Amino acid sequence: MPTTTDRQLIVSTFATLDEIRTWVHPVVRGRGEPIFAGWPETRWRLAWWSSLPKGVMILAHRPESS
Repeated sequence: MPTTTDRQLIVSTFATLDEIRTWVHPVVRGRGEPIFAGWPETRWRLAWWSSLPKGVMILAHRPESS
């Protein structure tokens, strides 16, 4: 899990991102902090996805064009 400092660095450079890739694992582990809480509001579209044999999904999102 990213630390507060890591999160601040990511949020401060958020406007320069052209793609976000997330790996979604089919696991439920109670409660946690939302990954993108406090990020600038941006609309993203799914660019591509892939699935791995154990159920892990790889998702790539890109900002929507204005």
